[in-house]
Amino acid sequence: MLAHRQELLVTPELLEAGRNGRGESVFEMDEAAQLDRWHEVKFRRGPWPEGRGRHEPGSLAWMEAREARRLDVDRRPAPGERAAPSSRRRAR
Repeated sequence: MLAHRQELLVTPELLEAGRNGRGESVFEMDEAAQLDRWHEVKFRRGPWPEGRGRHEPGSLAWMEAREARRLDVDRRPAPGERAAPSSRRRAR
């Protein structure tokens, strides 16, 4: 079982092992076939897109990652705060 948004390298051996009794493999399904079967796209070919999160929206891991990003932003000084100490030094 794969975790949500985990990458999987589909080798020819895995493709053959994943065939059903009719010789079909879910790994050969295009996006339209996935939508017909599951009403959503569950996988795509290629690497995971840059900048896209890997946590399932609404999951505990997703909420924790969102909270960590929020706290990180809260810790950053506002744009004017960084300039203030240097401008005070020049005024003295």
